[in-house]
Amino acid sequence: MRLTAALLCDSATVRESLLHVLGGGVTVVASSAFPAPFGVDMALLLELDSDEPDLSHSVAVTAFDEQGQQVFRLAGELRRPVTDEGMKPLVPTVNFPLTVPMSLHPVDRPGLYRIVVSLDERQDRTLWLRMVDSSSS
Repeated sequence: MRLTAALLCDSATVRESLLHVLGGGVTVVASSAFPAPFGVDMALLLELDSDEPDLSHSVAVTAFDEQGQQVFRLAGELRRPVTDEGMKPLVPTVNFPLTVPMSLHPVDRPGLYRIVVSLDERQDRTLWLRMVDSSSS
């Protein structure tokens, strides 16, 4: 399994195995008061080889503050459906779009947040988000 895309975004949905991303590539979120909601979601696109024997994979998204303290962790298991033995796949890889709803998780203070995506307990991608206090501007 490979992670082919990871974006912080305003919103993401999955329909008919397609990933729909609104406002992708967010790196800064402003709030006039803290604690504040995280304010972004994550869009992931995972790719598996059609003949990959593993039918189950773990996916985790963990956010850390500037002091390295865990802010939240969202984890789940991805299960690939079993196909008939005689069926030949149409393409050599299968895409799995996934949305991670993070926008409502509270953040105590402004600062730089590190968001880590792990696949099968292995750190795969790191994204950064700066939360800024807009009340002083």
